[in-house]
Amino acid sequence: MYNLKVNIFVITGPSGSGKSHLIHEIITLGIYPLEVYTDREKRPSESKISDRVHLSLEEFSYSLEEFLYWFEFQGNRYGYKKKDIKKQKKLGNSVCFNIPPVFLSEILSRLPEAIVIYLNVREKHFPMLYTRMLKRDLYRNIDKHKEKVIKSKIERRLEHARNELGLLETLKKLISNNPSSRVFDIYDDKILYKEVLPHIKKLI
Repeated sequence: MYNLKVNIFVITGPSGSGKSHLIHEIITLGIYPLEVYTDREKRPSESKISDRVHLSLEEFSYSLEEFLYWFEFQGNRYGYKKKDIKKQKKLGNSVCFNIPPVFLSEILSRLPEAIVIYLNVREKHFPMLYTRMLKRDLYRNIDKHKEKVIKSKIERRLEHARNELGLLETLKKLISNNPSSRVFDIYDDKILYKEVLPHIKKLI
C-alpha cells in the first residue's frame, strides 16, 4: 500500500487525450477519484465508471450552491462539490479529477495548491483522438442515423480540441507555478504508462 501525501491532482487535456483512463489508473495508487456531477446522459462505455454522478437537469440546477466549481461544456454541465473535497481532505486522502483545459485557469484560482497533469495532443496526432472517441462512443447494434449523429459530435469535439491547442502556451506559466505539475505529449497509448504514471508515483 502506498503512503500517500494529501495532494489534489487536476487532470486536463483535450477530449480523447486519456483523462478518464488516467483517472482509473491512478485510483489503483490509492488516490480518490472526486465525483463529477453532470446533467449529461450516461454513455454506454460509462457503465462501470464509479466517479460519475448523473443528475437530471432539475437536480443539477437545484445543487448549484453546493459546487466548488461547475462549468458548461458542449451543452452539458459538470461540477465538483465542496463537501466531497473537504471530506477527503479530512480523511487524509489525495484526490484527482479532470476538467477541459479552458477551465484550468479558473479552477487553479480556487485550488492554487493543485498539481496539474496536462495531457497534450498535437494536431498531427488527432487521428488517434478520433479512433479513441469512436471506440468510446459507438456501440453494437447502433442504427445508422445515431451513428451519423455520434460521428458528427466527435468531429465537433475535434474542432474544439484544435481551438484548445493555442491555450497551452498561455497556461504554461500558470502550470509552472507548481513544480510538481507537468505537461506530457500524448502520441500513443504507452505514454501514460511510460511517463505519466511514473511521475505521479514519485509525488505520492
